[in-house]
Amino acid sequence: MNKKRILTLTAALALAGSTLVSSSVLAADNTSTAEKASTAKKMPTEKYLAAFPQTIRGTWYNYVGNKLCKTVIGKKEMTIYINGKKDQYFTLHAYVNHNAVTTNKATLAKTKHWVWAEKTTDHKLDWLRIHGWSDAAGAGMFVNLSKINSHKVLTTASGAGVWVEGHAYQTPKLAKKLQKKRYSQFAYQE
Repeated sequence: MNKKRILTLTAALALAGSTLVSSSVLAADNTSTAEKASTAKKMPTEKYLAAFPQTIRGTWYNYVGNKLCKTVIGKKEMTIYINGKKDQYFTLHAYVNHNAVTTNKATLAKTKHWVWAEKTTDHKLDWLRIHGWSDAAGAGMFVNLSKINSHKVLTTASGAGVWVEGHAYQTPKLAKKLQKKRYSQFAYQE
């Protein structure tokens, strides 16, 4: 996925990906009191996913600069809106072995909005790792769902270091309030 997709996803849902729930107890920095988090649900048991986990489905909000982004995640679809306009969408497909470096124009057109996803663990957190169907290289986009201070937080990350791109929340008001919030359990690139 290209950088624009990652930033947009981060922006709305924060990419248009899906996410898995962290099984760790989380404590955030930036506060005078310790913030405790609990796990909403455990990850699905299969490695490759045929559907986005129920726990991440719904509508998520975040800000990129002064732009409100909304990501809507369904069973197999993810749609991203920026300032109320549809920006991009993806459909999840169960992974099958395929030629990701194809130059066949018909195949590329057919799979342009396709993604596949797998479970992974990094920094002691469970993530959903999302790849574009025709991505032949790169780490993909990572999505994590955590519950921090009674709020569900959908986090998107990218790169080999699984660096946070952004956090999304279930209401625009909360997204605005916490748009610059950093949580200690995640890795941020300076």
